[in-house]
Amino acid sequence: MLYLQHNMIAKISGLENLQKLVHINLSHNRLTNLEGLSGLPELKNIDASHNFLPDLESIAEVGKIPTIEILDLRNNKIEKNDKFVEFF
Repeated sequence: MLYLQHNMIAKISGLENLQKLVHINLSHNRLTNLEGLSGLPELKNIDASHNFLPDLESIAEVGKIPTIEILDLRNNKIEKNDKFVEFF
């Protein structure tokens, strides 16, 4: 597990060597996208709640991670719509 919550992080970078990472907590930061996570092949759980993610495009990179089981996007700016279900 990697706990990075409450750090005012605006960009995800430098995680590519954490190949065995399973859980990451990025909640309560300033993220506007989730780029930088697709190189983590074992990642199952992402907490990206309480950030500034604006739309589906901002989380598109998560779709490249086949192991994802839990993605917490609560309290972001993404609006709920039918396309969200199709995304996953």
